[in-house]
Amino acid sequence: MNALTKVPHYYEMLGVRLQYLDLALPNNDANRWLRERSIDIKHAVNVAGPVIEMEIIAMPGGIFSFCEDREGFMAFVMMVFDRDAVSVIDFIAWTRDKPGRVFRYFGYADTLAVDQLYNPATYFADGGLMLHRSPFDWLVAGCTGAVVLDTSEFRERLCAARQEIPQCRIVGDCIGRARELRKALSPIPPHVNIFVPASTVAA
Repeated sequence: MNALTKVPHYYEMLGVRLQYLDLALPNNDANRWLRERSIDIKHAVNVAGPVIEMEIIAMPGGIFSFCEDREGFMAFVMMVFDRDAVSVIDFIAWTRDKPGRVFRYFGYADTLAVDQLYNPATYFADGGLMLHRSPFDWLVAGCTGAVVLDTSEFRERLCAARQEIPQCRIVGDCIGRARELRKALSPIPPHVNIFVPASTVAA
């Protein structure tokens, strides 16, 4: 299956990716801000591609566009890859002051780092997929785990993956977060378990 059949907006994506790379100018202040928050920029770029702060415009429905001829606001923009961790399918944007408010360019991607959902190594030794609250938290965590961008679509993905991931373990970083995930993903598919690390419970 080629990229064209997998991504319905394939040609538009090519144009947007070129536009993004053209606008992705070095920003020492943004890089300093990321480093001060213990984000390994080199590792993040190797895993997720450039993390660039640039001017964007927000539109209805949680969509954004690059700002070239209108006044917008600064946000970090990142690429979102398909489950093959190679094919770019969307872009997301988030700001320094509200990192949990995530905008999507196409509104197509339901998960950042969705490849980790399907990676058997995620579940090795009774491990699970850590679902972070924001792309910022994901970057701080060294790009491990994933971030849900659309809860309903992610739940549909979980249901569709029942045969592929017969024992899907979702992890929250604390009891409160696990409860949030259980509520957001209800009704929980029967092959999915949500838990917190034993060390967190003990603490």
